Amino acid sequence: MLRPKIKQPLERALSRLGLYNRLKWSRLHELFIRFNNPAYLRRQQDLLDWHRPFLRNDDLVFDLGASRGDRSAVYLALGCRVIAAEPDPWCQVELQNRFRHSKAFQLSKCAVSDQPGLATFFRFEPGSGYNTLSEKRVADLLESGEQKRPEPYDVEVTTLARLIDQYGTPDYIKIDTEGLEREIIAGLVMAPPLISFEANLDGFRERSGDCVQLLSKLDNRYRFNCNEGDSEPLVHPEWLDEATFSSYIQQVDRRYLEVFASLRPT
Repeated sequence: MLRPKIKQPLERALSRLGLYNRLKWSRLHELFIRFNNPAYLRRQQDLLDWHRPFLRNDDLVFDLGASRGDRSAVYLALGCRVIAAEPDPWCQVELQNRFRHSKAFQLSKCAVSDQPGLATFFRFEPGSGYNTLSEKRVADLLESGEQKRPEPYDVEVTTLARLIDQYGTPDYIKIDTEGLEREIIAGLVMAPPLISFEANLDGFRERSGDCVQLLSKLDNRYRFNCNEGDSEPLVHPEWLDEATFSSYIQQVDRRYLEVFASLRPT
């Protein structure tokens, strides 16, 4: 594996020559990853294997908070069509470059919430997984000392209803938006077969419970499960109803969960 003191100057040199974005995610770059970062490829393969039972060929997936596109890459590898929503300009360039040859991928350069318009986006660093529209999330991160004060600027915001009108009814919606999950789900006007959202239980436990209740009100057939991120096994051997899962959310001693709501649990 290339050490940072070699890798970073090489990336800067390629950027100055105008070659970095052209080479990144090319076939040559994929070969470089196989040599330099096999752990990343194993993680991506684990994600693909984990999602395989839940997704079908030609499913439409909304990837909300697409970041650099690791999840989108998994969905595309499974034969899905992907609509990625991402407000960070750095990530937008990364996504466009990474999937420039894919006809099954489309990028919506916006954030998603319960109301369309403009909103303040707080960027800690370009491409950071902590970037968010949630003022509460920002306050929590600053109070804990995990992050320094972010750069605020306005971004365009759309809603799930508008995305559905534009692109069609999704089979799966993945939400990873650092604290804005409740607002996004509140803007949902139909029940997709599968939806998942990030639950940061430190500071967002009540709001995570609200998400479960909103989904159950949307369709009381939803059954719930969760894992502790990425390709970890599901916590519960059986999918739970809203009341049982809501009780679990309020009591579980975890900082983070990825919550799944399914109309067709496997």
